[in-house]
Formats: sequence, structure tokens, C-alpha cells
Amino acid sequence: MKLSENKVEYEKSSVELSIILPVYNVEKYLEKCLETMLNQKYQNFELIIVNDGTKDNSEEIILKYANDTRYMSKIKYIKKENGGLSDARNYGYKEAEGKYVTFFDSDDYISEYMYLNIMKKVKEFNYDVIVSDLYMEYEDINSKNNSKNGSFNKLVYVSSNVKSDNKNLSLEDKKELLKNMYIAVHNKIYKKEVIDRVFGDIPFIKGMLYEDICFTYKLIPNINSIARVEEPLYYYMQREGSISNTYSDKLNDILKSIEIIETYYKENKDGEYYLLEKYKDEIEYITVRYYFGTYMQRLAKAKNLKKYILGYKNVKKYINNKYKNYKNNTYLKKAKGIKNKLLKIYNLPIAILIYILETNKELSLNIRKIIKL
Repeated sequence: MKLSENKVEYEKSSVELSIILPVYNVEKYLEKCLETMLNQKYQNFELIIVNDGTKDNSEEIILKYANDTRYMSKIKYIKKENGGLSDARNYGYKEAEGKYVTFFDSDDYISEYMYLNIMKKVKEFNYDVIVSDLYMEYEDINSKNNSKNGSFNKLVYVSSNVKSDNKNLSLEDKKELLKNMYIAVHNKIYKKEVIDRVFGDIPFIKGMLYEDICFTYKLIPNINSIARVEEPLYYYMQREGSISNTYSDKLNDILKSIEIIETYYKENKDGEYYLLEKYKDEIEYITVRYYFGTYMQRLAKAKNLKKYILGYKNVKKYINNKYKNYKNNTYLKKAKGIKNKLLKIYNLPIAILIYILETNKELSLNIRKIIKL
């Protein structure tokens, strides 16, 4: 292997799986991430590491592994100017040679059996997507040494919400996936030819946060099969400073993502019918859930009640104007589970309750465990 300014040249080989790993300022977590990935029980993969202009010592850690004779034949290393997570994923995707691809987060880690168990499903059938369950691993907020050693110890099991292996997805099956499936990409592998067909070689929208929303909801109507490994094999770190645990000025990208999905379903057909004709109830439900739920939950992290109430008024106005009869939505009418019940009757007191929970992490975590919110 030979190093160049922007790329590590590699020895080409036939691989089944391409793992795409963007890296940006994760020196505390990167070594554990790489160790668990490179020492998998399954070994027929390539690891595409994209240095997205990191400013810490992450590159030093990357090069330690890229120059290790045990791993160098597996690693492709790309160095680029900072362009954000979506841009880094797209760079990596263009280099991918595997039949299947996966997108990994560099502050997370995995079970040594993750890809072995997932690829067993591929041996059984040529599934378009294979998912695993996962753990969310929460920072120990009571640990005095937490900021120094990155101590995490609270595990919360998260289901992929894929019912079972399905070799021939029906319309109703896809509706179920749209409504329920855990949408993040990190616990899944995808058949590359399916991504190519739907997105070309640019699967993610550059410059947008919450990129998994657009990717997953565009992909679901275009897949024909899916399988589930019913084990928590991915460890998704909930750390201070991560996108999912802090307020960002880019929060409105959640709302933009949903608008992009609405437009995609309006303009694209499946057979004779536009996608929106087939999935009207699902798109309405997703929109309500992201506006009232995800967006408001993240907005609370700004810890600015005035801004939060203004946000509440804006999303309420949008939903009332665009989906006047949303309370009659198929899924909200059934109102199974506390989340759906809260969405159906969503009002300012409920919004304030969410604000209180989101601004008190320990209280929120304990309540979520009790009621599985």
C-alpha cells in the first residue's frame, strides 16, 4: 500500500461488503470503532474511511490501522476537505466495490458477529436490505470522569421494527415499513444496485443534516425484499455534542427533509400510480410524527422556551393548513401506543411536557424506560 496526499492506494480484491466510514473529530471513539469493525468474524469486506477534514488526531489513528499489515489490504483511505456527513458518505460510496454497502458512524461500535450474522441472510437469499436490532448506549451523566474517559454504560434496546424476513414485499408490507421501521442507516446493509437505481452515485443530499430521513423514505418503495437479524449488534452512542443530542441551527433540515419526501412521492410513480396515491396515509402520518414529535423534541434541546413555543405554533399551523383532517389519519385514529395518542391530541400542554422531559435528561431516560416512549 502506498500513501498519497489525498488517498491511500489499495490492493484490489473481490469483496461482498463495502463499509463506508466518514470521520470527523472523533479521536476519543475512533480506535474502538475501528477495532470492532476490523476484527469481525466475517472478513470479506472493504473499509472505506473518508477523512472529512478532521481537525483532531483522528487521522493519526486512521493511518495507524491503514499501515498495519493485518488490515492494509482491507482499507481504502480518502482525505478531503470538510463537506459534512452526507458529502463524506457520497465520496465513499463512489469508491465502493462490494455487492452490498453499509454506512457506519465513527463514534459507534459493533458486535464482532454483526456482519457475519447479517451476511448469513445474504447467503439464504439476495435480499435488498438486511437490518439488525441495536442498542442505544447513553453516557453516564453521573460519572465524574465521564468527560475524560468517555464512559458509557446505559444500554437501551432498540428494535429495527422489521417484523420478519420477507422475500417479496407487498404494498401493505412497504406501508408497514414506512410507518414503523427504524430509519437510520447504520444498522443496515443495502444491495448496491438498488441504491444505484434509486439515487445514482449520490445517495445523500450534501449539506443537509438528518440525511437518513430522505434516504430511507425514498428507498422503501423501491425495494422488493428485506431481512432482519433479531439481535442488538450495533451500539449507537448517545454522547454529548452529537447531532441527535444537541440543538443545531440546522434543525429545520428535519422539516426540509419531510418536504423533499412529500415532493418525491408526488412526482414519482410506481407503475400507473404516483407514490403519493399509494402511500397518502403513510406520508401524512410521517409528516405529523416528524413535525410534532422529532422536530419539537430536538427544538427543546435549545433550552429556550420562547423559541420552543414559537416553533410549536409554526408546526401546528403547517399541519393544520396542509393536513386539515390529520386526526382522521388511519394510524392516528387507531391510536395504539402512547406516541400516537399524544400525536392525535397534540397541543401546547403536551408540547410543554415534552420540553420538560427533553431538558431533564435523567428524568427523560427513566420515564422512557418505564413507558417505552
